[in-house]
Amino acid sequence: MSEHKEPAVALDEISTLHIADDVVISIAGITAAEVDGVSSLSGAQNADTLTKKTCCRGVKLNAEGGTVNLDISILACYGHPIKALAEQVQERVKNAVETMTGLRVSGVNVFVLGVTFEKEAKKNR
Repeated sequence: MSEHKEPAVALDEISTLHIADDVVISIAGITAAEVDGVSSLSGAQNADTLTKKTCCRGVKLNAEGGTVNLDISILACYGHPIKALAEQVQERVKNAVETMTGLRVSGVNVFVLGVTFEKEAKKNR
């Protein structure tokens, strides 16, 4: 039986902080959804109505000790350059997770699954 390895940060020589996967996923999801040009995370209705359940949709975590790798699936707003948008999501998510948890982020992979248009975004709000 394999043991689940949640992200961990060494506090000192004898203490370790274990952080639940959902905490890291929530930080990543909320941060990604706040980036201008992200319509929503894949599976969430829109970025303005994120809840505890929907902020985790579209985010996958792979953790090994004190290092995490994140996969984030988003819908982009039409008119935003996708490459620049993905780079901004990567940078902001990496910074937020590292700052708030002390974990090292080895990668943030962004998957743009679609584009939404202004009329669609307004209809979802």
